[in-house]
Amino acid sequence: MKKTIHAVALGLALLSVTFELAIAQLPQKQEIGAAVSLSQPRKEGELVCAPNAGAIFRCLVAGAATGVLQTQMLLLWVRPVKPRSESAGWYLQRGPNGVFNQSGNSWDGKIQIGNREYPPHDGDVIDVAISIADAVVADKLMRAAGVEIDLKPVGVVVAKSENVRVHIPTRR
Repeated sequence: MKKTIHAVALGLALLSVTFELAIAQLPQKQEIGAAVSLSQPRKEGELVCAPNAGAIFRCLVAGAATGVLQTQMLLLWVRPVKPRSESAGWYLQRGPNGVFNQSGNSWDGKIQIGNREYPPHDGDVIDVAISIADAVVADKLMRAAGVEIDLKPVGVVVAKSENVRVHIPTRR
């Protein structure tokens, strides 16, 4: 009896995870003329990151976006390259991180590198991405419990800056 109950619970958990992954990977209609880019950081560039009072390292990023509809939303992503994280993939940046200002054709955002247990080091390498996603899909991702990690950034249009070196200024 206990084995049956555990099997049913495991089956329901797997079904729930499968459903969430299916929703996140739904094909999204690409709108003609939609474009997004990263101006900071640039591919193989450098990104300055500093700790806040809670010892969490954040970095400012920026770029441009055009043709974004009211039914769409910008999503900001980070993928640790060197060293790799224990969970491979793109980490969605949610509040207090993510895109915090979008005006005209420009946007500004904030990404988190590492955490208190695994802080970043000067010279670490990351990839940064910005995507334009359907607002319904984006809202589900932003409201999901826990850390959101995907094999690729979710969205109809994606721009990436790869092999970005993290720079952590030394304190004097």
